[in-house]
Amino acid sequence: MKKEILLCGALMLSLAGQAESILRVEFTDGTFTDYRGDKIENVTFEETSKCGLIQGKRFVDLGLPSGLKWATCDVGSDDENTNGSKFAWALTTPTTADQVPWSDYKYFDTENNDAPMTKYCENERFGKVDSLNVLEPSDDAASVHWGGEWRMPTKEEVEELVRECNISAVREANRLGNLFTSDKNGYEYVSLFFPYPSHLSNYWTSSLYETSSVMAYYYQMEDFFGIYTPSVSIGPKGAGRGHTCYVRAVSTSNNIEKDPMVVIHLKNGSVEEYLSAQVKDLFFYDSEASSTSQESGSLDGYGYVDLGLSVLWATHNVGASSPAGRGGLYAWGETAEEVGDTSVLYPTAYSALQYKYSLDDKIDSVSKYCVVDTFGVVDNLVRLEASDDAASVNWSSKWRMPTVEELNELMENCSVLFTDDYEGTGVSGILLTSKVPGYTDRSIFLPGNGYIQYEQKPTDAEGKELDDPYYWSSSLCEARCWLAWQMTFSLNRGWEEITFPRTIGASI
Repeated sequence: MKKEILLCGALMLSLAGQAESILRVEFTDGTFTDYRGDKIENVTFEETSKCGLIQGKRFVDLGLPSGLKWATCDVGSDDENTNGSKFAWALTTPTTADQVPWSDYKYFDTENNDAPMTKYCENERFGKVDSLNVLEPSDDAASVHWGGEWRMPTKEEVEELVRECNISAVREANRLGNLFTSDKNGYEYVSLFFPYPSHLSNYWTSSLYETSSVMAYYYQMEDFFGIYTPSVSIGPKGAGRGHTCYVRAVSTSNNIEKDPMVVIHLKNGSVEEYLSAQVKDLFFYDSEASSTSQESGSLDGYGYVDLGLSVLWATHNVGASSPAGRGGLYAWGETAEEVGDTSVLYPTAYSALQYKYSLDDKIDSVSKYCVVDTFGVVDNLVRLEASDDAASVNWSSKWRMPTVEELNELMENCSVLFTDDYEGTGVSGILLTSKVPGYTDRSIFLPGNGYIQYEQKPTDAEGKELDDPYYWSSSLCEARCWLAWQMTFSLNRGWEEITFPRTIGASI
């Protein structure tokens, strides 16, 4: 039975009588996170200045040294997952064009092509010198469209954002972009998302380019996939002022409308915080889930559970001998874990240098499983063959890796319970319990083992290895053939369908 909780009202939620229930936090993006009632001390609702509204537009405070607040959406959009309007630099009229011709550019003198700029010029070689190197409010698209307490960021403010945040690439089915997450004490849960639906989005700064007054600084959101450091990939670059880019606004205003925040205090002393703007619903429901996974039978010596779905699911990972075993980490299409080349001083394992199907040591060029010639040798194979399937090779021909559709079926038809100590083993992961009538007493456990790239696992701000579950499917990403589909789970975002470079090692 579902027991609703209002997101406003009482400052503290009593958990009396809820020990056997599950607290579910549902998010506005459709994901959710579950907490066992007996693990929660209390839930509080607190006002925070770390997010809210300025002149009706939503912001987040990432705890940056400058105190700058960043808008959560582009100018011209109310959805953080969708790009807004494009503008030429110093022009405030939106356009769909990729470039505004100089003949239509407000501050270009067409009768003086040798030194044409009539405003924002620091060198007479380029026009009339006025020593203005940052946009004035009347020429700032953010100020004009959102109000005087908003403006475009300077080059230095973008550099601060890149320098002071952890940056990751989000690769979900309907959500591509760069996620900036604060690593400042007290701000760890605050993040800022920049979309790039077409795998690339350019954003203006308000800063004139120093050495050429016909140019200005922009910054670029793209999927750097570990090829470059974020500061190289994203950091400010120069472009002609007539080019069009998106605009993300910033503010230093303290005239804010504060948002409430949901704070979950766990009995182990840890605290989970969620901005209320991210939370769609919060409620308890009675748990029918078992705390362990149960075996329904076995195939060639490997146990399985029948969850009432289209396929049977193994009780443990490839490379493991029990449900709590983490198992191996495999590159997509490889059947053994990689070992680095100790004769060189740089990492080779789980990179294009060692990947079985890479061409010319390039991460985005492959010799098998390709449907687009831009990315390698076309063979029109979109699903792993048995000889490249780690489950088939390591177990038997009766076993194989799931397709992305089968992983989706698992996600959609099971309830999810996160545990940081499965059956007293100290292993964290998620317990999936079938929601199919007649099978609701059956579960499987997916231990978290993170992923590995260039012989390293990602770490948090304290240097601890991240161990969220990352599980390969057998399905190729047909749009970008050097990627393949995965499922992952995190407390912050729940289940996600994502694409990862095939060179990365993940669980099966």
